[in-house]
Amino acid sequence: MRWIFFTEREWERCALRYFSMAIREYIRSGHALTTDGLEGAALWLKPDSPKPGFWYQVVAYMKMSWLFRGGFVRGLQIEEALQHIHPKQPHWYLSVIGTDTRHRGKGVGPALLQSVLQQCDEQNLPAYLESSNQKNISFYIRHGFEILRDVSIPDGPTLWPMLRQPQHPEGSS
Repeated sequence: MRWIFFTEREWERCALRYFSMAIREYIRSGHALTTDGLEGAALWLKPDSPKPGFWYQVVAYMKMSWLFRGGFVRGLQIEEALQHIHPKQPHWYLSVIGTDTRHRGKGVGPALLQSVLQQCDEQNLPAYLESSNQKNISFYIRHGFEILRDVSIPDGPTLWPMLRQPQHPEGSS
């Protein structure tokens, strides 16, 4: 996301507003998870999440274009590059996951993932995400995700769309 903004100052100006909008949306139509002490959070879209209506999308794009200003076009580049890779079949979509830096390495991220991945397994549905940080790929692989391909944005970052098929314990059908 930082690539969308041209300067660190713009990122700092916009990040809180952007994530506030995203959290409100995920609470409304998705699955926003936090730990009890807010050490971490994960924003998921459920497979049956309602699609936003036309006017909602118009207003959202207007807000985003104002918020991101010059970076809005960069955001659209990323969206366009990933749209044909995003699964068409029902799935859980992990949009954002993060842990407070003071609590990294304490199992917060795995705990946030596991509750939804368990639901994926029970519902026999895949989970999908797009990692923008190569350092996080091994974390996702440990939780059953596989890289679909590398997506390089011209003059921008490389992203790794990842899919996790539902897991079934040995001996179960």
